[in-house]
Amino acid sequence: MHPGKTSRKRRRGFTLIELLVSMVVFMIGMMGIMGLQLASASGGRNAQDVSVATNLGASKLEDLRLSAFGGLSNGSQTYKADGSEGAPAYFTVAWTVSGTAPKTIDLTVQWVRQSSPKSIQLSTQLAQGTVTK
Repeated sequence: MHPGKTSRKRRRGFTLIELLVSMVVFMIGMMGIMGLQLASASGGRNAQDVSVATNLGASKLEDLRLSAFGGLSNGSQTYKADGSEGAPAYFTVAWTVSGTAPKTIDLTVQWVRQSSPKSIQLSTQLAQGTVTK
């Protein structure tokens, strides 16, 4: 070999095998990134559902607190995904009233996301004459 000249092997660039291996490594990395993106979007939807359910439950508990103490009774309501009342049902809010003084209100908000039932539970106690409008 003469000084100043490069060998033929160094001038040829990448081999086909090297290109295929690098493409496989790149695709595995891209699949991992896509999986993270999907998990992030799913987590965002679940967080939004829990937020809406919590707001619906807290709002219903506040309505019940402001009701006449003697007129509190069990019940349920259904809400659309945007929180408005009516069908098609997306969120179901159900509550039970127990005890006499104080009364305990147990409230459950249920919904379904991707064929998987979800729910949150809220509870409060009311004593007669403690809430004013």
